[in-house]
Amino acid sequence: MKKLTDAIIAMEWDMFDKVESVSGRADCQDDRATFDLMRGSQFEAWSEDMLRSYLADLEEAREDGRNLLTEKYAYIMEYTAPLEFQAIKDRLPPVSDDKKAAVRRIADLCLADYDAFAAEYPLLAARSRPSRIDRQTDEHPSAEAYMLGELSTFSLRTLRLYLEHLSRLRESGRSISRAIIENSVKKYGFASLEDAEARLREAKA
Repeated sequence: MKKLTDAIIAMEWDMFDKVESVSGRADCQDDRATFDLMRGSQFEAWSEDMLRSYLADLEEAREDGRNLLTEKYAYIMEYTAPLEFQAIKDRLPPVSDDKKAAVRRIADLCLADYDAFAAEYPLLAARSRPSRIDRQTDEHPSAEAYMLGELSTFSLRTLRLYLEHLSRLRESGRSISRAIIENSVKKYGFASLEDAEARLREAKA
């Protein structure tokens, strides 16, 4: 699993490093450590089948001369800069109706999981992006917008594996949102979600 995750992060970073923005290079494009931490936290919550499929997506895109990270941020613009998106959408790979339905279903399930997490750990949740598009601002795009953009770059094969993974997690009473954030706080040195929430509560007091 670690070899798969490391290979994915290395390929993503190479693509992320090459993303060009109209406003110039972003600071986060020079912060490999944070990139590794955040992407690793996500991929460690995936199944092995998902990792293998997404790695294949990245490899296929590279062979075709495509940058999935550039496409991700372009798709995100549909929800954060719709007028600008209209000017570039024809340059992006079309998203089939089947993919759109899978993307929407995954996003809805993940956001429902996140709502449950936020109710249990409100201080940790408050440090994250706004959860929904209707709560985002120009300075703070929503987790929903990022999710819809990123998922739109996945193959239908990977999306179906994602749905299967979410179904298995829910059947066992687990949450992918909780798992990803727990992975993240542990990488930042906290013992657990409870520890991180308690530290935030103490700092706020």
